[in-house]
Amino acid sequence: TVKLNKALYGCVQSARLWYNYLSKFLLTIGFAPNPVDPCVFNRYTSTGKQTTLAIHVDDGLTTSEDLNDLVLLQSQLKEKFDEMECTLAEGKLEYLGMQIDISDGEKAILTMEKYVSDILDENDVTSTAETPASSNLFTVDESTALSEDKRQRFHRVVAQLLYLATRTRPDILLPITFLCSRVSLATEQDNGKLNRVLAYLNNTKQLGIVIGCKGEDVSLSVYADASYAVHGDYKSHGGVFISHNRGPVLVKCSKQKIVTKSSTEAELVTLSDAVSLAAYNIEFLKGQGYKVNAVLQQDNTSTICLAENGRSNSDRTKHIGIRYFFVKQYVENGTMKIQHCPTLDMIADILTKPLQGELFKRLRDLLLGYSRPE
Repeated sequence: TVKLNKALYGCVQSARLWYNYLSKFLLTIGFAPNPVDPCVFNRYTSTGKQTTLAIHVDDGLTTSEDLNDLVLLQSQLKEKFDEMECTLAEGKLEYLGMQIDISDGEKAILTMEKYVSDILDENDVTSTAETPASSNLFTVDESTALSEDKRQRFHRVVAQLLYLATRTRPDILLPITFLCSRVSLATEQDNGKLNRVLAYLNNTKQLGIVIGCKGEDVSLSVYADASYAVHGDYKSHGGVFISHNRGPVLVKCSKQKIVTKSSTEAELVTLSDAVSLAAYNIEFLKGQGYKVNAVLQQDNTSTICLAENGRSNSDRTKHIGIRYFFVKQYVENGTMKIQHCPTLDMIADILTKPLQGELFKRLRDLLLGYSRPE
């Protein structure tokens, strides 16, 4: 048994002690935490410009329109923490394995091409594919189980791709989310599905996400969609896409935890989850100095009616009152409004089913931010 005189990297308490130490210092130099995200800090310069500092464990990213305040912050941090690295970047920078390009001054392009190339080289991938999954993604057959060595390799690669998908490549999130449920009992069929994702990445390694649009008021668009009873246990699969003007700021893709009794109910379950995420985003943006209302995009007219009316006359949907009343309260107070979205323009559709061909490519470009909804 030993007693530590200070926090040691890796101990359970270390992250909390580090946060307390860092945040206390940031408060003394004029920063204040965002009310709903204590890892994002803001301060205003004498000219009224906002400087934002986002902390991720012991890494930080700061943005400001006032270069002088960034220089001041750099000197303040170096004075407090002698050994820290602090770099000013105006065009391109690297953060948490992501390459960020803001050189055109209008948008940010986030890519992880080196990370993708390393995974492809490690797995000797030479084939290519136009989409990350075939139409039988959710089908599970009785194929041979992988050996333990191959299963561990399968698990490792799926984890690597999950890291990639949740940062700059949400276009592979659907198959990777499914494969995450297969890592403990992976079969040859599952391995083939993983190889299909790798082949797709080999064909599109340069892709990333494009976010922001300078000069426009910040907006909040939320797309929610579900595929009914697509899994073997008849559970549905939901997808949520949230955007501020352009590109994704949050993407969720997951198997629903309950068995729903209709496609309308499946859509409402996902819409309810989307409203929770939208409410958080609204409060976060308020903390950053923006006032926005959310537009909920939904392609199921029955779900829209349920959410707007707050009640159901159908025996198939009476039991889900909590969910539609939860959505209805935000619609009634004007915080959010529901708008019908044609199915072919439903961006979240790419997160609920393995689309193919031109439809996949069109929705992928909307998902990643390379194009914008009309």
